[in-house]
Amino acid sequence: MIMKNMRIQTMGWILTALLVASGIHLIVEFWLINTRARDAEVAWQEFQDVNDERARAINALVKHMGYGGMIHNYKDYILHRDDSSILRFQDAVGAAKEALSQYDQVKISDAEKRAIWKIREAIDAYAKSIVIARVMVSEGSSASQIDEFVRINNEPALKGVATLIAGVAANRQSEEMGQTKTQILADLRIALGFGGMVHNFKNYILRKKPPYSAKVAKNLQQASTTIARYRRKELNDKEEVSLAAIEGVIAAYKANLKKARTFASKKRVLPEEIDRLVVVDDGPALRGMVHLTREVLPLNHMKRRQVTESLDTI
Repeated sequence: MIMKNMRIQTMGWILTALLVASGIHLIVEFWLINTRARDAEVAWQEFQDVNDERARAINALVKHMGYGGMIHNYKDYILHRDDSSILRFQDAVGAAKEALSQYDQVKISDAEKRAIWKIREAIDAYAKSIVIARVMVSEGSSASQIDEFVRINNEPALKGVATLIAGVAANRQSEEMGQTKTQILADLRIALGFGGMVHNFKNYILRKKPPYSAKVAKNLQQASTTIARYRRKELNDKEEVSLAAIEGVIAAYKANLKKARTFASKKRVLPEEIDRLVVVDDGPALRGMVHLTREVLPLNHMKRRQVTESLDTI
């Protein structure tokens, strides 16, 4: 009888142990499923952010409106009077409008629609103004005279760009990822381009007014800070080389800003002369930004693969 009771008791312990083990297994399985589901959700959110059509459109817009694009070649034409600047300007205007159309194809707010309209207005104004500038060049007008006659109010367009950037930020899916490389690159283009460094640098040469010099210094610092943000991402060798090239051009502008201040203080030195004395080779920075844009594409493919792998494990 005692042996029988011991066998029953032992069987009870074994059954209890099996039930506990089964319960633990179910809990672990449930935790793993939840973790994998969360990983899949995060991967999907990051994939959506990296492949955001609006973010890519903004990047293209600020590229073609700014550094190496519309405003850069517009100011260069006034200072250099060369037809090649006009051709590059026209190409940039068309590309900027295409970027706005790309942004406009997705579902956007009324504020974003108004912003696009304001930006288009500014682009059209510059397209008309360069025709006037060309006539004034043929008449022998100086760079200062042309700049004074064809000035355009950039504030509505700058506010419009800020509104579109805010729209992209509001549409972000992943809080964990932070800004994507595409968004950081757009910030860099803004710091250097339309309403930024090259815009203010050229205006300082044309107008010789100290506030423009202060704006250039601020824009250069913003560009350096933005590059530091980009460096906090995982980088490959090509990105490192590209960022170094951009930093080299930023350093050249910082050095030439000091020279420009010296020449701007002299009334007899014309803007055209100052421009020749403080010229910077923008090629390395422009090529660097093209390479950075190309390096984002493999990241898109990687995020797509991560989404697929996360879903496969559920």
